[in-house]
Amino acid sequence: MFDADAPVPVEAHLQKLKEMDNITTKTVLLVLRNLENNLSAPQFEPVRRLLSMYDPTRALFGQL
Repeated sequence: MFDADAPVPVEAHLQKLKEMDNITTKTVLLVLRNLENNLSAPQFEPVRRLLSMYDPTRALFGQL
C-alpha cells in the first residue's frame, strides 16, 4: 500500500483506502493502530532509537 521511495500526499493514501474492500480497509487501519500503540510503549524505546538512526539514502543504520 505504501511505497517508501515515492512521497505521496495523505490524500492519495486515503484514496487507496477508499478503493479497498471494507474488510481490507478495516484490517489495514487495525494493523496501523496496533503498530502505533506498540511502538509508543516504553519497552519499544530501543526499537525507536534504532529506527531513528536508519539512513534510507544509504540503506544503513547510523552508529550503533
